Amino acid sequence: MPTATIDGIDTRYDVLGSGPPLLMYAPGGFNAVVETWSTQSVYARMRAERERIARQYRAEGEEQALGIRADADRQKEEILSVAYKQAENIKGQGDAESTRIYGQAYSKNPSFYKLLRTLESYKKVLDDKTTAILSSDSELLKVLMKGDTGAK
Repeated sequence: MPTATIDGIDTRYDVLGSGPPLLMYAPGGFNAVVETWSTQSVYARMRAERERIARQYRAEGEEQALGIRADADRQKEEILSVAYKQAENIKGQGDAESTRIYGQAYSKNPSFYKLLRTLESYKKVLDDKTTAILSSDSELLKVLMKGDTGAK
C-alpha cells in the first residue's frame, strides 16, 4: 500500500478511481476523533465550497443556454426570411397571372371589362350602410335599369 509523508508522519493511502489525488483527514489534523468533525466551521467551509461549485456549474449552464437561445433566434430569423421571400414570390406570380387574365378579358370585351372593374371598385367602397347617388350616365345605373351597359 502506498504511503505519503505529511508533517513527518507516514500515512498510508488507497488509490480509488481517477482524477486529482484527495487526502481526507479530520479538521484537527491526525487527531481523528468524532468531536473534531462536529464544529460548525468545518461544515460552513464544506457548504461554502459546494455552493461555489454549484454557482460555477450554474454560470456555465447559463452561458450555454445563452448560446443555444442566440442560435435558435438566428435560425428563426433565417426561416422567417426565407418564408417571407417565398410568400412575396408567390404573391408576385399571382399578381402576374391576374394581370394576364384581366388583359385577356379586356381584349375580348372591353365594355364588360370596364363594367367588371367598376363593380369591383363599388364593392370596395360601398357597404350595406352606404347610400349611393349615381349620375344618369353611370354605367352601373344603366346595368341596373336596362340589364346591360348600353355599349355594343
